Amino acid sequence: MPPSRLLWGGLFAALLLGSAALPLQSATAPPPPTKIAFVGVWDRSMALVDAACREQGLAAVFARAGEFGRSTEAENPETFPLVMVLNLEPPNLPA
Repeated sequence: MPPSRLLWGGLFAALLLGSAALPLQSATAPPPPTKIAFVGVWDRSMALVDAACREQGLAAVFARAGEFGRSTEAENPETFPLVMVLNLEPPNLPA
């Protein structure tokens, strides 16, 4: 058998085996990013905080002081492993 035919046969076999392994890799999707809640973040700094979280593989969720935990089931404080509370002043504290 000529070497070029052997080379093409090996290349074809490698491609065939590699493509058979693709469904196995795509079946295990990566877990969703961990959500971190930020309460009281200044509006102008939200983009910077969001970018820093994404670089670390996290998802930032922003809320205002009086609204956190009241609006939706997704913002239940118990679902977040970490809640950062920043820049709160007495008039902004929840009752």
